[in-house]
Amino acid sequence: MDSSRLATVIADSVHADTGDRITTFILPRFPKVLLQELNTHRVFSRNAASSRAIPVAKMVEKVKSDPYIPRFTKAKKGMQGIEDNDEEFQQKCKEEWAFALDDAIDSAYALLAFGCHKQNANRLLEPFIRVPVIVTATRWDNFFKLRCHTDAHPDFREVAIAMRDAMRVSESRSLSPGMWHIPMFDESMEELTLSDKRVVATARCARVSYANHDGSVSSLDNDTQLHDRLLSSGHLSPFEHCAEAMVPSLKTDCKNFDNWQSYRAQLEEVISKS
Repeated sequence: MDSSRLATVIADSVHADTGDRITTFILPRFPKVLLQELNTHRVFSRNAASSRAIPVAKMVEKVKSDPYIPRFTKAKKGMQGIEDNDEEFQQKCKEEWAFALDDAIDSAYALLAFGCHKQNANRLLEPFIRVPVIVTATRWDNFFKLRCHTDAHPDFREVAIAMRDAMRVSESRSLSPGMWHIPMFDESMEELTLSDKRVVATARCARVSYANHDGSVSSLDNDTQLHDRLLSSGHLSPFEHCAEAMVPSLKTDCKNFDNWQSYRAQLEEVISKS
């Protein structure tokens, strides 16, 4: 499989004074059921597409067009199964998984017919859905050590190896103190002010997409409204992906980053002083 289908570096910067590297990935097809394992890595800033916001019919379309089908492992004691390429075993498991998916789709539509909200009905589809995830961090060594290891979950390991390989060939931009790492950046942002670049990037990180949820092209007004709504409601995780290179001697509180302070951390400092 093309590794870019699993992991793509979308922003890669290195602190000109300290050498600390900050990297942002898009994981376009991450299995939703494995998010709990990704979330154990507390040095990561991350956002994932929410199933609460997606209509049931669209969720069904997604799981049918690109379902998550595990690499099935054989039973043994302990939490790590035996990896086996036995074709008959894999086929039987895939068929049973497909039956479970069909049942989940039927039950999701039944809940919808009862008047149930999509945030409940969609939960039944989560074992089968892949979602885009954005991840930013300065510390990667322990993640790669654990998740690229043969003891890791096979499907998570595949993504982690794709991330490691993408990072190895990615070229970082050298940024001096005061300059910003801004993911979800494209040519349309070149003429924007720094403030507007952060606004647009934050909104795109919240959506985990350059576009609106309906697929339309987002505008600065759209992104500003989303940015301001997230800020006023306290949903601040999308503000963590943009980060400023700091002067090391100032010993700034950089939270989960090394010598890079996130947009969120700066906003929280302002809020705490107001």
